[in-house]
Amino acid sequence: LKKAGIGYTHLAELGGLRHTTADSVNGGWRNTSFRGYADYMQTPEFQGGVERVIQLARDDRLAAEAVVELTGAMADGGLAPSAIELAPVADALVLRAGDPPQLRGALLSWRGTALTNVGKYADALKVLTEARSVLTRALGPNHPLTINAGFKLMRALDRQGDDEATKKLANELLAVTTESLGADHPETGAVIGRLGYYALGRGDYVAGRRLIERSIAIAERAFGPDSL
Repeated sequence: LKKAGIGYTHLAELGGLRHTTADSVNGGWRNTSFRGYADYMQTPEFQGGVERVIQLARDDRLAAEAVVELTGAMADGGLAPSAIELAPVADALVLRAGDPPQLRGALLSWRGTALTNVGKYADALKVLTEARSVLTRALGPNHPLTINAGFKLMRALDRQGDDEATKKLANELLAVTTESLGADHPETGAVIGRLGYYALGRGDYVAGRRLIERSIAIAERAFGPDSL
């Protein structure tokens, strides 16, 4: 990191395992470790750590954006449990920055991704539904961030095994991606492919094959015939 010009500062007041108490006001957290950290977030020590991050970044919004991006990198990079642990810190910084909807939606999307990746599908669906709602209100249904939140939600539904809800959302996303990105965009092709697999699952092999072939053709045009 040093050779790349990236600094590192360890902040013990923002990490570590924190224990809950019997009179915790954060009973909504079923996991005792998360509940313990939520309790700790209400202490002067945690607030001091947040202040230190802001001082290092010298800007509330920049600090929040950096931690949200780090949460996303962990969620997608094989460190989903760490992303879940970091999310409360990111949440505090987003609130400190004025709780901008785009940043709030991005954090919820990444937290939902992390929850999906650790198999907590019910929690993931709740968080990702909120993320999509926040981004839709702030940016509109056709914005790339809103569409991406929809894809994350579709993945969580698929992992949970809710075929009907997944198919319904896939059709919604197909209409949105076709309108905003175009019929030949790779994201549109990905939705078409997913719909093809659902058709196969229902025994509609003709429609399934047609949709999957169309999805493959879009991918080959976008990335080349050797990309698959």
